[in-house]
Amino acid sequence: MKVFLPIVALAGLGLAADMNVWDLDDSCQTPERKGAFEKAYSDAEVLAVKAQEDLEKLKGARPDFVSNMRTNWDRIARAATNMFGFVPNADGHDPNEEHYSNVRYVYDRMVKTLHNDEMIPANGYGGLKPLLLCDESKFVWVGRDDKDPHDPAGRPLRESRPKEMAGTKAGAWVYKKRYLVNSVKQPDTGLCRPGVFAVTLTRNDFIIFCPPSFQDPVASTKSAVDAKDSVQKDDVLDTYSATSLSRVMVHELAHWFGGAGNGGTDNRNVPDQQAVGKEGALVWQKPDGKRTTDATLKDLKKYLTYNFMWVSNLARSHEGANAGNCGPSKATFTAESYALFALMSYMDNWDWANDGKAKAFVDEMIPYKRLPNSKKVRLG
Repeated sequence: MKVFLPIVALAGLGLAADMNVWDLDDSCQTPERKGAFEKAYSDAEVLAVKAQEDLEKLKGARPDFVSNMRTNWDRIARAATNMFGFVPNADGHDPNEEHYSNVRYVYDRMVKTLHNDEMIPANGYGGLKPLLLCDESKFVWVGRDDKDPHDPAGRPLRESRPKEMAGTKAGAWVYKKRYLVNSVKQPDTGLCRPGVFAVTLTRNDFIIFCPPSFQDPVASTKSAVDAKDSVQKDDVLDTYSATSLSRVMVHELAHWFGGAGNGGTDNRNVPDQQAVGKEGALVWQKPDGKRTTDATLKDLKKYLTYNFMWVSNLARSHEGANAGNCGPSKATFTAESYALFALMSYMDNWDWANDGKAKAFVDEMIPYKRLPNSKKVRLG
């Protein structure tokens, strides 16, 4: 177990986070992946610890007098409001308040695993040591009448796993006792679709990182941990997030640590919420790739919440027909909020709130007389 160190010491000493609490697949340890993967995981540790540290400060009251401590409190409060939708209490935020508690649930579990080397949950969600995987082709197709490779008796899949294979299931993609059941055999698992960086399946106890996570745009993106001291005024937060493997890592870990019970959508989980427009209307993607809020059109797909603007929109509360689409109840249950808040926490020499750009601090960053804690509004 590592000794808790200030964030500067963590970054400066270059401590490598211990991944032994995971089943680290050999596909993540190939020469072209190993260095980038380990760096992203270590960055995720540093980012998670700093996010937890920042949230802890909100439990204390906002300092009365202009000072670095008050500026720092305001910076954190603005980021929390912007990413999670709740306004921290200037008298000190109640740790049991619903939205704050939901956020701490994720980061506390993340820190316990990444920093304290204690896997949460101890035996995964489905009873297997959680797997980090970097190659979809590791899964092998096993038909319903084929021998189950993990069954000691050598029975066919339909007999060894009768519940999963009920009805007309054609078989399953199988790797390390993970069974991804399909009604029809497909060319591959379908996990690493074009443009997908990674996928987390809590119920199956694994996170898979797909080819885009290791391609040139990611390799050439500075992580927030590396970029902090070189940030300039008006730099855009998405520059350090959209194609950053460190951001992808925190995003996927938010999916993982946001779960409960035996995983899956039937239990507490942190998915990727559907994005909303500036007035809270749900956003859809048309077949031509363009976005729309017109839900009556045909062949629409949900447009999901990634990057600063969409998280900021999701955190904003509205009244009326769109009230249930957004606000803190949604923003605290979408993975990207956790990734971006962690970046904003670590790059703490700038205020990133409201527009996602680096801004110098001012004495009064949150005008509490005009923004009471009970009022659900967006910053700006």
